Amino acid sequence: MKFLPPLLLCACFIYAGNGVAIPSGAVGIDAPAKIKHASLILELDANVAVLKNLDGEIYAGLDDGKLYKITISSAENSASNFAAGQNFADRNSDAAQNFNAKASVNSAGNSKVNAAAINSAENSAAVNSTKQNSAENSTALNSASNSASDAISKTLIFALPSSKNYLDEPMGATIFDVDKLGEKYAFLYNGDAFEKMLGVFAGGKITHYKLPMTGIKNVYFYDENTVILLGLGSEILYFDLSSGKVSFEQKLTIASLGGSAYDRAGGTLLISCEGGIVFYFDAKAKKLMSQKSLHKDGIYSVALLGDRMMSGSNDKERSCYYENGDFSKFYNAHFAVFAVALSPELGAFTVGNGVRVIDKAGEIVRSIELDNDIINYLLFEGEYLVGSGYNRYIYFWELK
Repeated sequence: MKFLPPLLLCACFIYAGNGVAIPSGAVGIDAPAKIKHASLILELDANVAVLKNLDGEIYAGLDDGKLYKITISSAENSASNFAAGQNFADRNSDAAQNFNAKASVNSAGNSKVNAAAINSAENSAAVNSTKQNSAENSTALNSASNSASDAISKTLIFALPSSKNYLDEPMGATIFDVDKLGEKYAFLYNGDAFEKMLGVFAGGKITHYKLPMTGIKNVYFYDENTVILLGLGSEILYFDLSSGKVSFEQKLTIASLGGSAYDRAGGTLLISCEGGIVFYFDAKAKKLMSQKSLHKDGIYSVALLGDRMMSGSNDKERSCYYENGDFSKFYNAHFAVFAVALSPELGAFTVGNGVRVIDKAGEIVRSIELDNDIINYLLFEGEYLVGSGYNRYIYFWELK
């Protein structure tokens, strides 16, 4: 066996499919421009189980069985209302940081001299200050929420009746995935005893289908009469709605399914798995076109827009990947990347304490700071980056 020259062994790039050079190193995530608070916050009456941009419209499926269409109606009118609240929140954040530093010193002192009267007084002050900061932060959140009521509207598409759990008790019929084609909606939800079900909403009526297998995670319309179902075992199933039967089935890998994205116009289905591989599947020809091994751990989320692609993973060193035509790069987020998103001009991915926004060249241009929230869903809509975790809030960050 011949050995490669040392210079080749130290090459900076490795290649994997489609002629795109994949760098072996990962860049940092520092950014000069920081956004401390969401411009708008929409509060819903249940937790967000899925958030998607479908044909330029935002849809939120909740864990109480409701599907909402979210519309950004008048951002300009809300800007002046939110400005005071945002400045107020900035001041609270700075004050809280100063207090936290002081409180940590006091805490260390208290652990040594618990009986000292001065520490008792300081602890009392700390409690009062904490309560004050909590109240002020709540006021800032309410300010953002109130401004959202002027700028954002939600329209109920449908509401599912309650399902029953294993004890025959009522529970929310969680909608955990949704797709839209024309005026038809296909969605996955939890039925009785947590059985995964497929629903199709059209003409004001819902048709319910039993799924052909357990563990279906995603649904996409292929055409008006066919949906593509993706299983947790990386199965691809074409499901005929008229007959209720599977017309085509293929298993990509033995690894579990990660994130997925569907470019309906281009007919490309992008599927990832826990083995760190992404698969490009031709939905029209029903065959695998190519695959790339990008990460050393599972992939949570992928985004596809033309020749641009992003993936977010649990890889400890190369947690996020981005490619734009003939170049690509990795980012080390120092944390699992749960969500990624692409727009015609920008991209975004989550990090441990926030979100990073990149331009088409892959340069980080914005840094969004979060408190303790984990963002599971990201999307772009107009001049806003929109995100949500498994809670009742949808955050809107203005990027212009």
